[in-house]
Parts: sequence; C-alpha cells; structure tokens
Amino acid sequence: MSTLLHISASPRGASSDSRALAGAFPSTHRRAHPDVAVEELDPFDAKLPAFGRLAAEAKMAAWGSGHPSPEQQAEWDAARAVFDRFAAADA
Repeated sequence: MSTLLHISASPRGASSDSRALAGAFPSTHRRAHPDVAVEELDPFDAKLPAFGRLAAEAKMAAWGSGHPSPEQQAEWDAARAVFDRFAAADA
C-alpha cells in the first residue's frame, strides 16, 4: 500500500490559514485514492528526539567501521524511527 506523508509545519497550528489551505490536499487525496494511506506529521506537536552528541556519534559509528555504545544506539534508534517515516512514505 502506498503512503502519503503530509507534513504540516506551521507554528500557528490551527490558527494558520496556510495550514488550513494545505489541509485540503490530504482530504481530497483520501477521497480520490482511498487505497493510499495518509499519514500526517506536525513537527511542532510531534515528539521528535533530540539529535545531540550521542546520536551524532552513533551515526558516525553506524556509517563507519565502529560500533555504537548501547547509549548511542538508543539515540540512533530514536532518530531512525523519524527517518523511517519518510522512507516509508517514499516507497
């Protein structure tokens, strides 16, 4: 099944006119393509993980020849969960 990832990134939230206008697209898409899942992400409301030193070190270990520590791996796993939402929508 295909997935449409709609990112709504207005700091004004429900008070945003542009957010209301952009929200028409996923609604229309759902009606036209009921076989496509629509997932929504609002970075202002989402619980996004901090990407600090441990996560950066874990990234370098994962992409290099090293092995992340358990603490680094936990940070990297949290970041990957967000990245994977984008990858799933791209599939």
